[in-house]
Amino acid sequence: MKYFIDLPGHLVQEIRKVLEKGDYNTINEFILTALENQIAMEDSEITEEDLFSSTVRIPKKVSKQKENNKLIDFKDLLSVSNLSDIEFCEYPNKSDLQYPGTDYEKSWLWGQINRIFPVKLAARILLKMQNDNDNSVRLEDFVKYSCEIASKFGHELSKVNNELNRSRDEKTDVALPVEGKNKSIERYKNHFLIYQRKNDGILDGALGRMKFANINADGFVRLTKEGYKFAKIFNPLIDDDISSSNTLSKEEKKLYINHIKIRVPEERNPIYFFKKVISEGKQSLNEIDNEIKKIKPKWSDAVVVTQRAGSFGRMYELDLVRKTKDGVNVKYFFKGDI
Repeated sequence: MKYFIDLPGHLVQEIRKVLEKGDYNTINEFILTALENQIAMEDSEITEEDLFSSTVRIPKKVSKQKENNKLIDFKDLLSVSNLSDIEFCEYPNKSDLQYPGTDYEKSWLWGQINRIFPVKLAARILLKMQNDNDNSVRLEDFVKYSCEIASKFGHELSKVNNELNRSRDEKTDVALPVEGKNKSIERYKNHFLIYQRKNDGILDGALGRMKFANINADGFVRLTKEGYKFAKIFNPLIDDDISSSNTLSKEEKKLYINHIKIRVPEERNPIYFFKKVISEGKQSLNEIDNEIKKIKPKWSDAVVVTQRAGSFGRMYELDLVRKTKDGVNVKYFFKGDI
């Protein structure tokens, strides 16, 4: 079906500038992406950070910050070279994680959790707070400080990405909160940190659901043993160079994959599913989404897109999946080993 629309001249000029960057092949592709993106966000809670989906984010201008802002040395701030005795908490139980009316062993991690680095950053922040506060970290203090540091880190990464003119798939600030944007900060807090739901006490947030941290009865939060290992291990952005193109080190990827294979079915399930589907020749978005609907018939189209987008975002970061693009057609290939 064809529709004809009149675009204001200033919009056409702006679109042409985007096309010149090479992110889109044609104005048709740009407009189609914009429409799909808006529809998906209206129908669900897919965020602007869900760039690895069928609805990709349209690049936006970053507001200029004051040049005299003091630069933060994150390498020094988040250093783990002098750790004292870190105390671990127990891994969350199945009863802590199973949503009412669902089977935890068959669940998928919520698709809004579309990257792993924000979880890594939160784990490192918690490790530093435990070390600096004799392992006594109140949940509210951790959440507040994490949002503050993640916002500032995200801001610096965004500046680097813009300076290096990185494409959507190359950006390193994906899913980190935007400094001064309350909605973005709330999204990061709810999806990537840790909290207990008020109505049923279920543990939520990526740090908890990935079993990297837990909350005790007194409201203190601590890392689990595997969370400690993940937090401590070298990270290229935090421990080396903020302009690195890698968000995770090889060691972090290996540890993460081994951990979820043993302890986190919510992450293991979608990865195994996509590996099977792609190996069977289902490589386009429509084919993959149709396969998801077969095993998750109660999911709406919006939820299917969210779940696939989030899973692929994490798998992309782990080097488990890659994509090829021919115009608006995208095909995915499973390249990793799990």
